[in-house]
Formats: sequence, C-alpha cells, structure tokens
Amino acid sequence: SFICVVGVGKAGSKRVEDQLHNVGDNLIWLEAGARARNGVRVGSRGSKTLTLGDCQAVVDQIPGIRSASPNVDGHIQVIYGNSNWGTQFRGVSPDYFEIRKWNIAVGSPFIEDDVDHAATVCVIGETIASNLFGTTNPVGEVIRVQGIPFKVLGVLQAKGFSATGQDQDDFLVMPITTAQKRVTGMDWLDDIYFSAAKREDIPEAAKRIIALVRERHHLRPGEDDDFNIRTP
Repeated sequence: SFICVVGVGKAGSKRVEDQLHNVGDNLIWLEAGARARNGVRVGSRGSKTLTLGDCQAVVDQIPGIRSASPNVDGHIQVIYGNSNWGTQFRGVSPDYFEIRKWNIAVGSPFIEDDVDHAATVCVIGETIASNLFGTTNPVGEVIRVQGIPFKVLGVLQAKGFSATGQDQDDFLVMPITTAQKRVTGMDWLDDIYFSAAKREDIPEAAKRIIALVRERHHLRPGEDDDFNIRTP
C-alpha cells in the first residue's frame, strides 16, 4: 500500500508540474487593479496606472527577469466571409508566445517589426479557426476585426479547456501597438507577463517588482497597491 500511495503521489505531482508548465515559463503575472480579500479582481478596467514604462523598468532593473510581454485585452467580433464569431483579443509582444508556452500549430507568430509598425496581423486560437474556417487553412487569409482587415499569420496549438471550464483556444492575439492604436485607443495596460530566468528566482523577483511598481506609482507606505501580482 505504501508503494501505491507513493506512486499516486508522484503521478499527482507530475500532473501539477504539467499544469504549471502549461500556464507559463516561470510566470510572474502583474495585473492592473487591486484584488479584494475574497480574490475578486477589482478596478482593472478603470485603472490607468499600469504602463509600458512599468514593463520596461522591471526588465531593466529587476535581476532574474528574462523576458516580458505587456498585455491589453477585451471582447471583439471577428468576421470572415459570411461567418462571424464573438471572441476575446489580446494585444501582446512576440515574447508572449514563449512566456505563456503557446506553440504555433500552423503558420508563424508575428515579430518585433510588426509591433514597431502596428501591423494589422494576428494569430488565432483553434476555436476561432474551426468556427470561421472549418477545415480550410486560415494562414494568409484576411479576417475583419471590428471592421479592420487583419491578415492571419498562424493558428495556436490547442490547449483545450482549463480547470475552471474556460475554452483556452477561443481568443485572438495581435501586436500590442496594434491593439492600443487601432482597437482600444488606450495607452495603459491590463496586465504584464514576466518570465523569470529560473523558478527559484520567482519569489524574490516578485517582491522586487512590487517594491519597484509601488515606487513608480508613488504609493505611500500603508497605502494599498493599485495592482496585484500572481505566480503559479
């Protein structure tokens, strides 16, 4: 019975390791807005304090941070031919794909040059691909996102449903600058995803990020954070 218990324990640990790996590469997740004691995220959409400057400051000043991706997101309608689909968009940097461990099944991701030029290109999830294109290869096709033509560069590898029942493949990814300039019209961020160089760097890096962002947001001692930070 002892051998069975140890076996079950190791199997459970392996599942947890796989889930953590699926969430992201040594992920540190900085969100705009505070989080209440019951865990509910509050003030995220109304908070304008989290910026690209915060993202760059963390990369420049915090040891142990390997890469970062700013993020803005929201809901949109996507149209291809006579088909349309309501989904979520995310405006990110090219590092997002590695940080969140999201491989491309077909095609390719966008690159830094697309960010520099706010290119109207995107990568779509498997759910969007199947609902708009069926068995047709979407790569190279043009879809309309809020009336704007976007070229589909690739399709993300399917991850299926999360533990909370959310369809992880029902979203579209575009360059952060494209999302800010052409879709949202805002220059602040909803989130920033960081990747620590090593797992053991995460706790100390998270503490340093909190201190740095509080300083940048001019928060006095005893004043609540206007952001929250999460790690797997």
